Amino acid sequence: MPLFEMSAAEAAETRKANPLASWGNRASTNRVEPIALPGFDAPVRLRRGDAIFTVGSCFARNVEVELMRLGFRVPMRELFQRADFAKLDPGIINNFGTPSIHNEFAWAFGEKTFVPEEHIVEVNPGKFADLHLVPSLRPIGWDEALARRRGITEAFGTLRECRMMVMTLGLAEVWFDTKTGYYLNATPRPGLVRAEPERFRLHVLSFDEAYGHLEASMQIVRRHCHPDLHVLMTVSPVPLAATHRPQDVLVANAYSKSLLRAVAETICARFDGVTYYPSYESVTLSDRHLAWLDDLVHPTDQIVALNVGRMVSAFVEDADRATLPELKETDVALAIEHARNFRKEGPAAAGPFFKRHAAFAATSLDFALEHAGFLLAEDRGEEALAVLDAAPPEDPAHRGALLRSEILSRLGRAAEAVAVLDPLATESTKSPAVWSALLTAATAQNDPALVLSVLARWLRVQPRRAGLAHTAVGRWRLRRGDVDLAIGHLDQALAEEPDAPAVRIYLAEALILAGQREQARVVITPVVPQSLTQEKLVQRLMNRLE
Repeated sequence: MPLFEMSAAEAAETRKANPLASWGNRASTNRVEPIALPGFDAPVRLRRGDAIFTVGSCFARNVEVELMRLGFRVPMRELFQRADFAKLDPGIINNFGTPSIHNEFAWAFGEKTFVPEEHIVEVNPGKFADLHLVPSLRPIGWDEALARRRGITEAFGTLRECRMMVMTLGLAEVWFDTKTGYYLNATPRPGLVRAEPERFRLHVLSFDEAYGHLEASMQIVRRHCHPDLHVLMTVSPVPLAATHRPQDVLVANAYSKSLLRAVAETICARFDGVTYYPSYESVTLSDRHLAWLDDLVHPTDQIVALNVGRMVSAFVEDADRATLPELKETDVALAIEHARNFRKEGPAAAGPFFKRHAAFAATSLDFALEHAGFLLAEDRGEEALAVLDAAPPEDPAHRGALLRSEILSRLGRAAEAVAVLDPLATESTKSPAVWSALLTAATAQNDPALVLSVLARWLRVQPRRAGLAHTAVGRWRLRRGDVDLAIGHLDQALAEEPDAPAVRIYLAEALILAGQREQARVVITPVVPQSLTQEKLVQRLMNRLE
């Protein structure tokens, strides 16, 4: 049975209406490079001070730190304010596999009984260890070990107080205790393995097993916790540090993460009030030098802060958002993300941000493009050029040159815009953005010979772009009043792209100006507008024909 189903017509309309349905490209600002920023839904709102429950792998601990910094209450971290937990690393409450998450919820809400004699074992004379905590913990006395377990169980019970839970799924290589019938949370202690070599077995979970444990956890939560609890689910980007399987850890990790990603998607589809947050995709699809520390296992602080910041910003009430974030010199990825967000909010928010953090433009081309783009939108073209002049030169996709040519054209310096792009438009240039920008600059220079030369060069290199190229030239001819020549180019564009609404709209306008009203009616009648602007243009042309 499919997770989602819709008709072909509905699927087509969904794709058209979705601005994130395609990847974008390197010729313009995109959400993939250098830092991947996948879109996501934020169906609920939070206010600072709200209690947010966190559970899962070590990435959950990263999330907690950022949530606390931003003013949220994190009950799981309050555990470490107790005297007997104060000196412990918060990583002791990590839950790496879905069976471990299930165990903790079942114990916390009384659906299973934690039997201390089964799970707390003597590893040295008078010293005990909880099998469900990380083996790096020092063995302690029985009463202390029992108190520690009770503290953790009580902490999991604080989920009752929360209306948001962040859950991060970690791995699919888990250890099974054949003596108790329970899955452990981490690798068993070497001394226990030596003492009972057949007791513990490595299990690589199947989809059904991993999903079954997480489904059981969700059902426990639904039975015992707030009816409005919303779950924000993600897959931890932190990979397997090492595999116990006889294969490359890269391959083993790919299986583990793919499995958990499928489990998360299925949970989101089958349970109300569950949203997926794509931190896994963001980190793993980003430039590795920006995303990973030198150990190639742990994400950098800046990409963790970026992802948690995006998540919190989306879910937090607007009134609670910080106006101007504090950024360090190394927070380049955060600076780029904030730049894009502030531009969306408008000049009142973006202006102070760029003024305060302008220095990032000298170290990051992506930031410089955002800054220069903001200045251009504010008709501050000379300042925008100065920002690009100071930006790093590495630009294989020519994004800086494309923006520079647009700025120069807007400043009335079309010849300079052509000079910037002309060397880039060669027989090996496959980027339509470069050719389109060069043609736009040539039309801005208003030199027919230059325009036709660029058109011929572009069609020779990319004949499949004939529709786009002839449309641009046809529109330019129309602006000049060369109606017959405009019709010629737009006729060629229509032959290449007979279903393109824009081509039909421009051609119909040219035909009306030429007095060919019946031909215009034939051209415009089949148009299905793809935007409100096109809808208004079609209506205006139909009114003129009537």
